Amino acid sequence: MRLVFIIIILSLAQTAVGQVVPETDKTSTIEGTPTATVDGLAQDKGSPFGFFKMFSGNPGKAALYSALVPSAGQLYNKNYWKVPFVLAAEGTALYLIIDNSSNFRAWRQAHIDFDAERITSFRNATTTSQARLARDQWQQWRDFAIIGTVAIHLIQIADAFIHRHLVEFDVSDDLSLNAYTTGQSIGMVLTF
Repeated sequence: MRLVFIIIILSLAQTAVGQVVPETDKTSTIEGTPTATVDGLAQDKGSPFGFFKMFSGNPGKAALYSALVPSAGQLYNKNYWKVPFVLAAEGTALYLIIDNSSNFRAWRQAHIDFDAERITSFRNATTTSQARLARDQWQQWRDFAIIGTVAIHLIQIADAFIHRHLVEFDVSDDLSLNAYTTGQSIGMVLTF
């Protein structure tokens, strides 16, 4: 469980760079903050990791809305048909967490009561080892439900971010790819 948590935290700390800024541009287009270019990619000098820069602009707003309220990013993107699916997935995952947690707590208490010899049977279990096995099974299912809920939430955030980014992506008719040969070299040119 700790390993999954560490992986999630480390993946959130990665920088996202999606636009090439010309070498002559000394300021970014977002609020005039100074940037430096490394290999033609803009690097924000104000943020050490660039994580919060991801939430500026329309794709960032969609991701932020989805992070705060499930399916709010889909509403922002006007993907109304996705809203019931996102809410159903998140609601089911939360129900599983609640149900598995309550069963885990009941079996944990039953295991304690079996050890103290206060009870002799609980939901068809008659020994301490049966109660321990049931307790461990419900705990595992609860942990899987928590991991699934986090995964579903991250997927819907990514869906809102990517959809908004693709909506704003410029697809014009003047895109072309030409192959050429000059003497001993072969190359391709992409113009847009």
